[in-house]
Amino acid sequence: MQNDEAVIGRRIGRRVCAGVVALGAVLFGVILPVAAQINDSSVQPENIELLKSEAPVLHYALAGGFLLAALAVGFKPSKRAIEQKK
Repeated sequence: MQNDEAVIGRRIGRRVCAGVVALGAVLFGVILPVAAQINDSSVQPENIELLKSEAPVLHYALAGGFLLAALAVGFKPSKRAIEQKK
């Protein structure tokens, strides 16, 4: 009977430890970005130059071509499949 209680206690301890680790990871992931914000009044948003942006037409065309090729290969009938003749 004593051994069963020890096993149950270890299971509860592991779950509590896993919960604490998970909670710590979530808090760590939330607190770090907040702490990295610049709250200095000497840094003005007007001093930051915007990057030039262009429409990624070439990237979209390449991604579309890759998607079509992947679908064509994926839906191509297998050579090992038995073809039914009509």
